[in-house]
Amino acid sequence: MKIAERVEAALYGTVHHREGDFLAVAAEVLGMTQEDVDLEIARERSDVSNLTVRMNYRQALVAAMLEVAQDPNVVFMGQGVRDPGTFMSTTLTHVPMAQRLELPVAEELQLGMSIGMALTGYVSVSVFPRWNFFVVAASQAINHLDKMQPHVIVRVGVGSTTPLYPGPQHVGDFSEAFRLLMPNTTIVRLENAESVVSEYRAALNRKGPTVLVEFADRYAG
Repeated sequence: MKIAERVEAALYGTVHHREGDFLAVAAEVLGMTQEDVDLEIARERSDVSNLTVRMNYRQALVAAMLEVAQDPNVVFMGQGVRDPGTFMSTTLTHVPMAQRLELPVAEELQLGMSIGMALTGYVSVSVFPRWNFFVVAASQAINHLDKMQPHVIVRVGVGSTTPLYPGPQHVGDFSEAFRLLMPNTTIVRLENAESVVSEYRAALNRKGPTVLVEFADRYAG
């Protein structure tokens, strides 16, 4: 029985409509750690939209990353991929280390490497925690990624504004601008948890480049 179904069964008839974060509730009800519940949900990669309990935004990203990582040609690269430090780092903890390549803060180099690896048969998942950082790689994105159409998946983030405002260099959202600059590239804003796994699955199957836009403020719920 899947995690969601086990929690449903445990809660049914008593506190069936209990409120709270699913991860915490599931851990308490099933006697598991939250990390184990998180991993189990990711492994299931199940559609729980028809149940009362649902994956939140971050859990959906964990599930998506684990599913994408099942392709042995996939390599994750960027800041905070092997080492913690960004909100995106928390979604990669269950991805095998052999598929993760930590890079310095060198965005144009990173995207160039991603394109080059894609041309040799790898599928690069290139992680840029902020749109503002991705702007530094604009030449590679506009002149090479968009025109050559290699199989690269770009993860880019809109930074959080709470609990502290980090400044205008960390909260930009340039989705519409880059749609104009990269007309041959699919750019998808991940507005809710329900769309996350399906959009990453589509990106893996697309064979051309995809830019997937995440929102840090939605990681909390």
